[in-house]
Amino acid sequence: MTTNSNPIPRSIVCMLCMVFSVLFAVYLTLVVNLGKFAFGNPNESSWYGVIDGKECLFATAEEAHALSATDVTDAHSPFLRWFLWGFFQTLILPCATLIIFGICFTTAPTYVTCIDFTGNVFGTTAWLIYGLAWRFSAVGKYASGDIVPEGIEKDNWEENIS
Repeated sequence: MTTNSNPIPRSIVCMLCMVFSVLFAVYLTLVVNLGKFAFGNPNESSWYGVIDGKECLFATAEEAHALSATDVTDAHSPFLRWFLWGFFQTLILPCATLIIFGICFTTAPTYVTCIDFTGNVFGTTAWLIYGLAWRFSAVGKYASGDIVPEGIEKDNWEENIS
């Protein structure tokens, strides 16, 4: 009679390895893209303003003020800050965990890791709420192309922004 010293079947271990590999690939893709847009955003700076009730984007704040625009708001910088915040937010948990385990290998890292993980969850939730609030504000909708400027047909607008 033989006994199996490994209580977990190989198929389960293989399946878990595949799942964690996919999750790591998704995580790495998120970190790379957040870093790409935070540090090398291909979009040009833009300013949002309203002229005679029409929403417009301007290249500079001076241009918006020269055309007597009201409600002039920087539409580009909040997106950059959001990407930068997300980039560092995604790096906090793994880096802090490695540092904690590197410094001391007692029961203390377990508690500190739990605190770190909880802080990361709250930080990521705040990051998502800020991003959604900004993205779906009037400025965010216009800057993202959801609102079609007056005088442009919707089909032409969708071709131009895609």
